[in-house]
Amino acid sequence: MSPLASVILRWLARLSALFFACVFLLILVREFLAPQSGPPSGFVEWAGVILLFIAVAGMILAWKWDLTGALIALAALVLHISLVRDRTYAVVWLAAIPAVLYLADWLLRRSRTPARNTTP
Repeated sequence: MSPLASVILRWLARLSALFFACVFLLILVREFLAPQSGPPSGFVEWAGVILLFIAVAGMILAWKWDLTGALIALAALVLHISLVRDRTYAVVWLAAIPAVLYLADWLLRRSRTPARNTTP
């Protein structure tokens, strides 16, 4: 993969993570300012919100540490799917896009770097 394509992939991951983080925070702020259905009532609802928040934090963390942030985000999303039963997981699939892009960028950059020779 060319260096330009790698840069484009990295910025696609960053911009999509920033977009998802802004939308998530906008929804949270709107729910706290003018609640439509009240605060989360049970453990599962609170856990779902917290796991989505952790996923967003992982995406933002991935700006500096690609692999760590992507794995945190993906792990939080997998936990969200296993804990919160929903009819559709559209939000989770959309949230997974930046994490998968970060992971792909990390894998491509790692495969491009030459192996270090440790023999003297």
